Amino acid sequence: MLGLIWDILNIQMKQRILIIVILLAVIAIGVFAYYRHGSSVKAYQFTGSVEKVGGNTIAMHGNYNIPEKPELKNQTKAFDAKVKVNEDTKFVRITIHRPKNMAEMIKAGKFVDPEKLKQEVGVGSLADLSSGNVEGATVESESNIYYRRTFTAQSITYYYPVEY
Repeated sequence: MLGLIWDILNIQMKQRILIIVILLAVIAIGVFAYYRHGSSVKAYQFTGSVEKVGGNTIAMHGNYNIPEKPELKNQTKAFDAKVKVNEDTKFVRITIHRPKNMAEMIKAGKFVDPEKLKQEVGVGSLADLSSGNVEGATVESESNIYYRRTFTAQSITYYYPVEY
């Protein structure tokens, strides 16, 4: 009789453990699916500085561009990301012509309106990004890159200053 009661309790314990394991698996899958696909926050752009270029990967430091979340522009929330490029990635170079003495002008307190500087939009390249002359880049992706630290660029637009 005691053996029968022990067998019944043992079966119930196995069922409890099985139910707990199944519940934990369902919760884990749900959390993963939410962060991978179902997050309500969507980001398709990343803006920052180019830190390093190696092969087909660009190391950047910056933030997501999300109009509904302007607080992400705060430099204290900036993070490192790895941007992958492939044969389909488009590079857009915005060449900004600025005076050689621009740094001194700014130090002297003279206002320099960047909108009044001559700008030319043209085709860019990965070589430009690795030159060290780029002042900021915006990466666009076809897919949601929020919560991702590595993503593939559909296009990269960057500012390339030249002095006259």
